Amino acid sequence: MPPWVRHQFPGAGALIRRLRDLGCGQADCPWCSKHHDADKELQRWFGFAGFRPEPTGTDGRPLQQSIVEAALSGEHLLAILPTGTGKSLCYQIPALSRFEKTGALTVVISPLVALMADQVAGLRARGIDSCVAINGLLSMPERADALDRIRLGNAGIVILSPEQLRNSTLRKALAQREIGAWVLDEAHCLSKWGHDFRPDYRYIGRFIREQAGDGPVPPLLCLTATAKPDVLADIVRHFAEKVGIDLRCFDGGASRSNLDFSVLPTTPPEKLAHIHELIAAELPRDGPGGAIVYCSTRRNSEDVSAFLKQKGLAAAHFHAGLPPETRKTVQEAFIRGGLRVIAATNAFGMGIDKPDVRLVIHADIPGSLENYLQEAGRAGRDQQAARCVLLYTPEDVERQFGMSARSRLSRKEIQAILRSLRQLDRKKRKDGEVIATPGEILAEDENGGFERDSATDDTRVRTAVCWLEEARLLTREQNQVQVFPSSLRVGSVEQARQRLARAGLQAEYQRQLLALVDALIGAAADEGLSTDELMGVTGLGPEKLRTALHDLERLGIASNDMALTAYLQVGVENPSSQRFEKASRLELALIDLLREQAPELVRGESSLLHLRLMTQRLKDDGHAGALPARLRQLLTGIAGDGHNDDGGLGSIAVRRIDAEMISITLQRDWSVLAKTAQLRRTAAGHLLGHMIASLPAGARGADQLAETTLGRLLATLEADLLLKSEVRETSRLLDRALLWLHEQEVIRLNKGLAVFRPAMTIHLEPDWKRQFRQSDFAPLKLHYDEQVIQIHVMAEYVQRGLQTMADALRLTVDYFRLPRDEFMQRWLPDREQELARQTTPESWRRIVEALANPVQQGIVTDDRENANVLVLAGPGSGKTRV
Repeated sequence: MPPWVRHQFPGAGALIRRLRDLGCGQADCPWCSKHHDADKELQRWFGFAGFRPEPTGTDGRPLQQSIVEAALSGEHLLAILPTGTGKSLCYQIPALSRFEKTGALTVVISPLVALMADQVAGLRARGIDSCVAINGLLSMPERADALDRIRLGNAGIVILSPEQLRNSTLRKALAQREIGAWVLDEAHCLSKWGHDFRPDYRYIGRFIREQAGDGPVPPLLCLTATAKPDVLADIVRHFAEKVGIDLRCFDGGASRSNLDFSVLPTTPPEKLAHIHELIAAELPRDGPGGAIVYCSTRRNSEDVSAFLKQKGLAAAHFHAGLPPETRKTVQEAFIRGGLRVIAATNAFGMGIDKPDVRLVIHADIPGSLENYLQEAGRAGRDQQAARCVLLYTPEDVERQFGMSARSRLSRKEIQAILRSLRQLDRKKRKDGEVIATPGEILAEDENGGFERDSATDDTRVRTAVCWLEEARLLTREQNQVQVFPSSLRVGSVEQARQRLARAGLQAEYQRQLLALVDALIGAAADEGLSTDELMGVTGLGPEKLRTALHDLERLGIASNDMALTAYLQVGVENPSSQRFEKASRLELALIDLLREQAPELVRGESSLLHLRLMTQRLKDDGHAGALPARLRQLLTGIAGDGHNDDGGLGSIAVRRIDAEMISITLQRDWSVLAKTAQLRRTAAGHLLGHMIASLPAGARGADQLAETTLGRLLATLEADLLLKSEVRETSRLLDRALLWLHEQEVIRLNKGLAVFRPAMTIHLEPDWKRQFRQSDFAPLKLHYDEQVIQIHVMAEYVQRGLQTMADALRLTVDYFRLPRDEFMQRWLPDREQELARQTTPESWRRIVEALANPVQQGIVTDDRENANVLVLAGPGSGKTRV
């Protein structure tokens, strides 16, 4: 429904929901029996004959089915399903059904950016193109297209990270749509009792309430694979207090009956050999299935992969640092069975969706039982038997304690951030409003109250702001992101030095400008640079840095042009140039066939297409690459043509009927459609030629990174005078042609280098006398204490598993079943002091008790916050050991 209709006639949306989205309850109703039947919707959208039989609810029915039925009925839900039992379907079926019935948008919030693209690709593989993802990894053309699809009503599902809710452009796009439902994936991130608490999740409830205004809150579905009773209670309480809704709980537990768990001891030198032995024993060379080895770092995943390759195994590594084409090739080869083993980082490996993984090995111990079970849950998704093995070394547990400690904030540090914000407000006289980046806030911390760590500063400052908001000392509003000129017109620092010498600038300022140029030249072509990073490199303050960036443009050293990068395939099998030719020929033949089959079709009329019949016809005509998925891809591309003309309509509208049939509605005359596609193909050919030419001489191989700018690409199109004369706005054609090349997998768009200022908008409370008190810090301290306990619980699971695996599994069941205090009393009784320490008992004995000197022990164990300690002792008394 167009936004103006909803705003002018507020009752229209409610009426449509009553007519189409709410079942009437009558068994003989044709509409409800088709569109409100969970089994039929499952079959129609995904082709499955039935829901997963396990886990079951208290009524003995599949829990997955009960959740989908409740979601279709518009209830507010909290659902716990083990990894690998189909959580995504629980929101996808209601979202797709709702979009078809009412056009409403389902907003899915997920912290796992690495999985968003996989969710979109998974639906697209089933012919469902109404899902988009928005996150910080998108290129500018991709992001603009996703926002357009939301605003124009072509997207039924949007998946985004919680931080995006503070983005003003996204908020405006969401305001154009009726929100049909909210989905919180990984809902445990909201709870301070959770193993993966994320402060941004605390903002979601407020945003949902504000979006609803005076109207009813759309259905909310919270999903998690692992949540303890305390976490579930915290989630329910949060939404009752912040949003005013009651969540109905469906608890499927955390256990999987088809998985066989074990813990094996190892040592760092033996670990690789043990991994190989396990794979050789559990994964027959000629049998089906695959194995995943989870590693804590990218380097570890590469080392494991290299070792297994040396042993003759078909293995590869898989992490976020891989180029997109390589990532896709590795994932597809693993799913097809060409690769038997993938060594993956913990977070990124969660995106691997292969049903017949027979073995999951954890090369490094995770930080909690929740994380371990989620990652191990990638095994046996086909419900057949699979094995999960955890390799244990004591060093791994100590590493987890170290990682936990590194990301912590003290009360003093949070108070330092509050002091810095008040200092900024005093300087700028904004009457309580501060717009600043984390780096700009830290620049005001003259007393050094905030412990610096360049790797975690940004996250820790944002976390501090979140807790100051929880304490009601401030309110954080929308982000304000600025982008600055970053495309250099010089090829070296020496060329920049020569230009600056002619400008007559002060020597110190010249040095700072050269440091800025050096940082831009040395930056990765496909990464962004924040103004905070450049402040650190140059020594310039925020205002001076912005002046310096504009001075580089004024002096002809930089240009106000947006850098863009793309991955190309050159000199390999199926290179980008060949992909473009194939896509162009197949699209031309497809348009001719569409016109032949429905020559009398006029604007506004629809026609049904049988994809397999169309595919066979095109194959008969010599197009060997014609496959149903390929045709859907091309039709989606044609549907994207001309969104900026004729009221935002594409050349056609595509609607999925089922796996075999689609409906197309003609929105331009056939001749105009064909001409529009031809202009876009011509432009795409020019752009591809320019990008290939921009590669270094002799560049060959997969994932070659082409670097250019939007200005150069625009000049390439405008050089074709005939093309320029036939289009109204060359810049719009540029965007569409770039996206088409990306959609057809001719190239892979990347972000490109940009300098940006990611500022937060913060409103300070007027009572400046109030500080961040110990009572305000208590919930965060509780979370940190819980993190330490989670690592101890993981270590206890390991120790029990080394002795009796059945005992470790009982511990796991109780961990997710019993209230916290009851669990601790049963499994870790009378160990309060030990559980408060950020180290294992063995390490404590080695570090402290082995000192055998009460004075030395007292100094080492002094846990006062920010205490300065002076040790006065004579020669030979043990100062060095302390």
